[in-house]
Amino acid sequence: RFFLFHRPRRWNASERAWMGHERKRGKLTDLNAWLRGADDNRFTTIVGDTSALGAVRYVLTLDTDTLLPGEVARQCVAAMMHPLNRPVFDARRERVISGYALLQPQVGISLTSTPRSIYSRLFGSGGGVDPYTRAVSDIYQDLFKQGSFIGKGIYDVDAFTCALEGCLPDNQVLSHDLIEGCYARSGLLSDVQLYEQYPSRYSVDVKRRHRWIRGDWQLIPWILPWTLNTRGQWARNRLDVMARWKILDNLRRSLEPAAVLLMLAWGWFASSEPLAWTLAVVGLLVMQPLLRTLTDGLQPPLNVPYRQYLAALCRSLGQDLAQIAATVAWLPFEMYYSVGAIARSLWRILFSRRLLLQWQPSREVERNTQNPLPGLYREMWAGPALALCGLAGLMNDPLALLIAMPFLLAWAAGPWIAWRLSAMPENAVFEPSVDALRFLQALSRRTWAFFDDFVGPQDNWLPPDNVQEEPKSVIAHRTSPTNMGMALLAHLAAHDFGYLSTDRLLQRLSASLDTMDSLERYQRHFYNWYDTQTLKPLRPQYISTVDSGNLAGHLLTLRAGLIQLPDAAVFDAAMLKGLRITLDTLLETTDTAGTLTALYPLLDEPAGTDDTGALLTALQTVRARVAAMAAGGSEEGVYWQNALLAQCDDWLAALERYRLPPPLAGRQPRRRTLRALSRLDEADWAAEDHPRIAAVRRTALDAIARIDRLILLTGDLAQMDFSLLYDNKRDLFLIGYNADERRLDTGYYDLLASEVRLTNFVVIAQGQIPQRAWFTLGRLLGDSAGVPTLMSWSGSMFEYLMPMLVMPNYDGSLLDQTCRAAVAVQIEHGKRLGIPWGVSESGYYTLDAHFNYQYRAFGVQALGLKRGLGDDVVVAPYASVLALMVDADAACKNLQRLARKGASGRYGFYEAVDYTEARLPRGQRYAWVQSFMAHHQGMSLLALTSVLLNQPMQRRFESDPALQSALLLLQERVPKVAAPYLQTAQQPAASDTGAGQENDLRVFANPGHKRPAVQLLSNGRYHVMLSSAGGGYSRLDNMAATRWHEDATRDNWGMFCYLRDVATGAVWSSAFQPTLHRAESHEAIFSDARAEFRTRELGFDTHMEIVVSPEDNIELRRLHVTNRGESTKTLEITTYAEVVLASPETDAMHPAFSKLFVQTELLLPLQAIVCSRRPRASDESTPWMCHLLAAHGVDIQAISYETDRARFIGRGRSTQSPAALDP
Repeated sequence: RFFLFHRPRRWNASERAWMGHERKRGKLTDLNAWLRGADDNRFTTIVGDTSALGAVRYVLTLDTDTLLPGEVARQCVAAMMHPLNRPVFDARRERVISGYALLQPQVGISLTSTPRSIYSRLFGSGGGVDPYTRAVSDIYQDLFKQGSFIGKGIYDVDAFTCALEGCLPDNQVLSHDLIEGCYARSGLLSDVQLYEQYPSRYSVDVKRRHRWIRGDWQLIPWILPWTLNTRGQWARNRLDVMARWKILDNLRRSLEPAAVLLMLAWGWFASSEPLAWTLAVVGLLVMQPLLRTLTDGLQPPLNVPYRQYLAALCRSLGQDLAQIAATVAWLPFEMYYSVGAIARSLWRILFSRRLLLQWQPSREVERNTQNPLPGLYREMWAGPALALCGLAGLMNDPLALLIAMPFLLAWAAGPWIAWRLSAMPENAVFEPSVDALRFLQALSRRTWAFFDDFVGPQDNWLPPDNVQEEPKSVIAHRTSPTNMGMALLAHLAAHDFGYLSTDRLLQRLSASLDTMDSLERYQRHFYNWYDTQTLKPLRPQYISTVDSGNLAGHLLTLRAGLIQLPDAAVFDAAMLKGLRITLDTLLETTDTAGTLTALYPLLDEPAGTDDTGALLTALQTVRARVAAMAAGGSEEGVYWQNALLAQCDDWLAALERYRLPPPLAGRQPRRRTLRALSRLDEADWAAEDHPRIAAVRRTALDAIARIDRLILLTGDLAQMDFSLLYDNKRDLFLIGYNADERRLDTGYYDLLASEVRLTNFVVIAQGQIPQRAWFTLGRLLGDSAGVPTLMSWSGSMFEYLMPMLVMPNYDGSLLDQTCRAAVAVQIEHGKRLGIPWGVSESGYYTLDAHFNYQYRAFGVQALGLKRGLGDDVVVAPYASVLALMVDADAACKNLQRLARKGASGRYGFYEAVDYTEARLPRGQRYAWVQSFMAHHQGMSLLALTSVLLNQPMQRRFESDPALQSALLLLQERVPKVAAPYLQTAQQPAASDTGAGQENDLRVFANPGHKRPAVQLLSNGRYHVMLSSAGGGYSRLDNMAATRWHEDATRDNWGMFCYLRDVATGAVWSSAFQPTLHRAESHEAIFSDARAEFRTRELGFDTHMEIVVSPEDNIELRRLHVTNRGESTKTLEITTYAEVVLASPETDAMHPAFSKLFVQTELLLPLQAIVCSRRPRASDESTPWMCHLLAAHGVDIQAISYETDRARFIGRGRSTQSPAALDP
C-alpha cells in the first residue's frame, strides 16, 4: 500500500543546479506519464508492487505539511465520480467543457500551529476542526462554477493530462497550481477540508508570500492572446476570460501595499487635505470588518443569547482591527518586498531568464529562519527608514506631521512588533516546590505499591477490583477490562519512574497478558467481570462498551511503549531516581532519618555514568546499609524498608545480568540499550571477556524476543469487534451487551464529554466505524463563568479527564477548554462548600450486608445533565490527582490539604471522604471511605506519570500509526457562539453543615427557542411531558391519552388553552403554543413538582399551573386570569386536545383508522366530556378519559362543546388559528 518513486536529478542550465525536472509540476507530469505507460527512465527508484497502478484513475496530491483527515480521500473520490463532476474534454477546443478534471478541497489551519506564537494566533485564527460548518461560500464557485487550485487536491489523470498537454513551457512556471487549475477546470469542494500549518513567525510568512508573488507575476504571459507552449512556439492562449481574471486579481493583490503607501504619501506631501486622505485610507482598511460586524449584528443566529453573540462579534472585530494595525505597521516593508518580488520576476522573465524556478519549501524556511530583533531591523529597514524620511519631510508642515505621526511611529516600531508577535510563548510549566515534588513522587510510589502487592500469583496476575481496610479487611477477587488495562499501564509507568527493572517489567507483563489471553471472551471482547482466582466470567455475562474501549486504548498504548523499549536505556537516571523516591517514602515512616539521609550521596554519584560497575557498587552499598538499619518498630517503616530492599535487589539482578567488563583501550561500544547490547562486537573486548560478552548479548536477545512476543500479543488482544455494540442508524455506541440474554442495552453513549470518547476515538482509528460517529456525539454547551463548556451526564471528573490519561490534549481545543473549565467549576464547588474539592464516581459511606462500601457516580450539578447531583457531597481524592493534568498547582495544594486531614494510607489516598449529612454518624462532619480501587489507583498513577515525567503515555499513544491518523478529531475548535444548554441551575449553597441545597427552579423567557426545554411530571403511572413552548403529551403507562408526534421542526401537539377577547376578537393562548403569538411577556417556569406558564397580553395576565396528582391518575391544570385594564372584559376560554387512548405506536402507524374508534359523551351537569375507545376485540378492555372544566369566582354566560376536529379547526386551517375561535 506504500510506493516510493524517486526521480533523477538533471542539470538545469537556467537554474544552474542539479534538480528534478520542473520541481513539483514535473513530478506530477512524470507520474501521470508513468501511470499511462511511459518509459520507466523518468524514475530511478520505484519501491512497491506497481502492477495494479496502471488502472489508477485519480491522484490526490498534497504538500508535506498538509494533514489529510480520515475519510477525506474517500470523499474526494466520491465527488470526482459524481456524474455532474466527471470531466468532459473537447479535443477540438482542447479544454474541459463540463465537469472538473481537478477538485480542490477547502484548506484550513491546523490547531497545533496556532498556539506557537502570538503572530500565528492573530493571523491564523480559526484553526482546528469545525464540526458546526459543513460548507462555505466561494464567489468563483458560486457564480462561475469554477474554483482555484492551490496545489492540494484530487485530479483525473487522463483529463488532467489532456488539458495540459503541450501548454506550459519549461523553466518558466513557478506557481503552477493556479495555471493548472485554469487549464484543467478546477472546482471547489467546500464541504471537504484539509489542514496545513500556519507560519509561526512574520519573517517566515513574508518569505512565503514573496515566493507566491514571484510565481503570480511569472504568469503574466498567460494574460495575452498568445503564449509559448511546451515546444517554445507561440500558440493561441486557450484560457478563458475567468482564468485570466484570476491571474489579474492575484497581481492586483500584490500591488495593494504600494497603492496604500502611495495614497498616504500623496495625502501628506502633495494634498491640501492630509486628514481627508488619511481617513480615506483608514476607512478603506477598516470598512470591510466594520460592515461585516454591522450586518452580522443585525442578523443574529437563532437560540444564541444576543449578548453572547455580540461579545463574540466584538472579539472578532478586535482581532480584525489588530491585524489591520499590524499590517499598517509593516506597510513600508510589505511594499518593499512585494515590489522587489515583482521587479525580480519581471527582470527574470524579460532579461535574465534565470532562476525562474527558485523555490524553497515552507517547512525548510520555517526551520532555517531565526527571529532575532537586530536581524529583523536589518531585514525590515524600509519601515524605520521611511519613518525617518517622513519625519524629515513633514517638519515644515506641523498639521500633516501630527496626522502622520501615528503611522511614522508604527513604521519605526514595525520590526519590534514583528519580533514581539513572532516570539515563542512561554508555556506555563508546573514547577513544584521541593516539598510538593517530594509529596507527589512519594504519592506515585505509594500508588504503585498497590499493584506491586496485589497483582500477583494469588490473583493470577490480574488486579483485584478493590481492597478495603475498614470496617473489615477485604480483597475483592474480581476484575474488569478497565482494571486490567490500568494495571498494565501502571507497570509501564512504574518502569518509567524506575520502580522496577526492564526484566521485571517483562516478567510481570508476560504473566498478566498470558492470563488475559486465556480468559473466555465473546467476539474478542472481554466480559465485564471475572473472578481473579477461578478466571471464570461472573454472571450476568456482560460486555461493556466503555470497558472494552478503555482496554483497547490502554493495550495500544502499552504496545507502543513495548515497541520503544529495545531502544530505551536499560540503566539511566530513572533507576536512581526511583530508588531515591522509595527512600523518601521510607523516610516519612521511620525515625532513623540520619542513617537514611547518608544514603542520598551514594545514589547521586553514579547518576551520570554508563559504568554498570559503579552503579552496581553504589546499589550494593545502599542495600547493605538499609538491611542493617533498624526499622524503629513501625509496621509502615518495616514495609517500606522491605520495599526498598526488594527494589535494590531487582536492579542489582539487572545490573549483574548486563554487567560488561571494561572494553579495550580506544574502544567505546554502544551499550545503553537492549538493541545495542544485542549487537555487541566481541572485538571491542579482550579474548578472556568474550564468553561474558556472548552471555550479555544472548540475554539482550532473549529480552527483545520476549518484547516482540508481547507486542504481538497486545496488538492481538486490542482487536475487538465493536460492530456488536455500534448502532449504524444512530452512529452511536450502546451501553453494552448482555451475553446471557443475548440482548443489547437500550441506552446509548451520546455525549462527547464522557469517558466513551476514548472508545470512539480508538475504534474510529482502527477503521471499524465511520468518522462521523465522532461528530454524532452530543456537544451540549453550558456556561461556566462565561466559558463555553461541554456538559457531561454526571458532572464528574472521571468523565472529563479519564481519556486524557493516554490521549493527547491540544491547547485551545474545545476539549482542552472544557477540561480546564470543568476543573475550575469543581474548585469553585469546593470553595462554596468550604471543603476540599474533587467530585467523581467513587465509593461512599454506606455499607451492604457484607460490610462492603457502595459505589456510584457523583458530580457537580453545574457540569451535569443528571438531576439531583447536589443531594450528595462526596469528595474523591483521585479526582484531584486527575486534575493535576489540567491545573497542577491547585490540584497539588488540594491533595496536600487532604493528606493533612488524614486521607492517605499505605497505598496512597483513600477512595473518598463523605460529607453527606444523612449518611454520617451523629456529630460527625465527614467519614473516610477506607478502600483502594484498582482503576482509581491506576488513573492516579498515570496522572502522576503525565505530570512528573512529561506525558510519556500520551506520546506513546500518538506514536501508534493508526491512532495518529485520527488525531485531528481531537483538534476541534471552540465555537465562537453556541446555543447554551438550558439546564436546571442547581448550585450548592454553603450551609452550617456544608451540605448543598438545590434550587429546582428553571425559568425560560424565550418561547420560540429552537431547542425547547422539557419538563416531565409523573406519579409513576401517569406521565405528562411539557415543552417550554407549551406542547407535550399525557400518557398512562404506555397508553397515549392525547396525541403527540415527534417533530424536530414543530412543537404543535398537546393540550392547549385558548383565550379570546369577546369585544375585540383578539385570540392568544396561555402558552406560546399553539397560536405562536409572541406576547408582551412570556415565561415558562419548571420545578420538580409542577410546570407554569405566565403570559401578559392586551392587559391580561394569565398564569397556567400544571401538576400530576401523586395518588390518582389525574392531571390538573389551573388557569388564573387577571385583568390589568380599566374596564370590565368578557373572555372566552377554550381547551383543546386530541384524544387517542391507544399506544403511541398504533396511533402513529394508522392515525385515521385510530380516530374511528374514539367516542365522546357530554355530561352537562358536570361540565365534562367523557371519552372512550371502542374495543377491537372481545378480550380488550375499554379505556376511559374524563375532561372536566370548572370555573371559580367568575360569571359564566355559556358553555359549549365541540368534539369534531374538522369542525373545530376548519378546512385548510390549523390549531394556530382554528375556525371555532372566529368572531
